[in-house]
Amino acid sequence: FLVTLISTISGQLRPSEWYRHTSQACHFTILFPGTPTEEIKSRPELKGLSAHIISYLDPSVTIVDEQHFYYGVSFIEFPLSVIHSDSITKIPEFFRGLINGLAGNGRGKLLSEISIEKDGYPGREIQVSILKGTIISTSRLYLINNKSFVISVLTPAQQKNSDLIARFFNSFALLKEE
Repeated sequence: FLVTLISTISGQLRPSEWYRHTSQACHFTILFPGTPTEEIKSRPELKGLSAHIISYLDPSVTIVDEQHFYYGVSFIEFPLSVIHSDSITKIPEFFRGLINGLAGNGRGKLLSEISIEKDGYPGREIQVSILKGTIISTSRLYLINNKSFVISVLTPAQQKNSDLIARFFNSFALLKEE
């Protein structure tokens, strides 16, 4: 997934064009720096589960422009028997699996990991160096009941602490489930 994503990435951030995306199916809303695309993918490693992937990438500018170039949210709903945010003993292993997957199972280098929360639900914020340190993937991972959310920005290394990344992350809000 990460290799495919990186091989297609290019783009430029235009902060004046932020777009609020609301996913009723996944029960969240978030701001993107442009109109995102949404797709549902079945992946073999998910063992029959589907991932909802909402992402934005602007193909008009290349990586050399040193701008943020990928913003994304992925959402997976697990069977209650697999994981739940109340399953305190399973949570560390759950996040370790997500982090290892995002770090490319050794192809990337985990630079940082901190525990975070969203509305009382457990989470992690990580930074992973990829492509020999030229690209940084900054992600927030949340487990909300039996749903995982991975919110990510891929950017050139020199842009890894931008206020625009914080704007994207901080705009993520849960919707009430009916």
